[in-house]
Amino acid sequence: MAFDIVLVSGPSITGEEELHNVALPFLNMIGYMPVGYDPRTGVETVMESVPYRLFTECFMGQLDKIWSVGELARTLKTSIPTVYRHLDKLSALDLVGQSSLEADISRKGYHIRYHDLSQAWRFTEVNIDLSLEAYRAVVDAIQAGIAKKDTGAEPKRELKAEGDFALRVTNCKFSYGEKWDTLASEFLYAVDYLSDMGTLDQKKARATIPYKLLMDCLLRRPEMGWTMDELSSHLETTKPTVYRYLRKLGRLGVLEKSVPEVPDEGPAVRTAEERPSKTKGQSERPAAEPAAFGKAPPKRHFRIRRGNLSKAWNATEWYAKAAVKSYRRTVEHLASFSKH
Repeated sequence: MAFDIVLVSGPSITGEEELHNVALPFLNMIGYMPVGYDPRTGVETVMESVPYRLFTECFMGQLDKIWSVGELARTLKTSIPTVYRHLDKLSALDLVGQSSLEADISRKGYHIRYHDLSQAWRFTEVNIDLSLEAYRAVVDAIQAGIAKKDTGAEPKRELKAEGDFALRVTNCKFSYGEKWDTLASEFLYAVDYLSDMGTLDQKKARATIPYKLLMDCLLRRPEMGWTMDELSSHLETTKPTVYRYLRKLGRLGVLEKSVPEVPDEGPAVRTAEERPSKTKGQSERPAAEPAAFGKAPPKRHFRIRRGNLSKAWNATEWYAKAAVKSYRRTVEHLASFSKH
């Protein structure tokens, strides 16, 4: 089972004294039960769902017990395939351990590793570190393939954050022996940027709007960036479509949004011919002139942060490490409920 977790920005959940107020949002954040999860089993709340009860009632509620799949199915009143499906999700987080059942040592049972969530989480953190190292190697290979040199000094720009951070981290196998564009499509699929595809197809991936947006636009003209009009025109798609994928890049922490500085040339004054003629009874006092008459406001430009994917990924790694630290504090608090 491949390791798979989602890292999101936000404070740790340590101020709550009710288990459900900690466990449910935490399981949402890490991707075990995504926000909006629909149990589809007729239960009234998500807290009555199979995956939630599997984690909280069975594993966290009885840390010392080694569960057979049959016992879990009977306790949760569900089918064995359903139990296996959710066990796979917990296994992908590397939280579940396997041991022989006391009643039949030839059969395997399941439990939280070391019967301690805090200790089990150490395996999760190691997997995150290893996966992020693999991501870094791929990012550097992509940037080397693009072969854009450092442009040196940059114009002043007003930077703004572009969405909350969210990164899917998985230890999938990358094709390091292939060309950089093959690595790029594998990487973008792994981090969920190409999640609309369902399953990865190399040829189709390189023909998609999100792939072209990043590879053909943002990484091939990194200096000043692109306006929304330019991107939608170049990609022959709608502005809402472009913005949807720009938001995904923003959540990865690699997008920079700026408004170019416009030299102050003083207020534009209209000539006599441009001014409206006075009507009868109108005051002789001239009306105030609009300060920016005749000037269109500068348009926002989008580009990869610092014009370089490898440099941009430094910010992504910082956000990821901050999320891991926040998760650790939440896990410690969550583990304390089992010791009460």
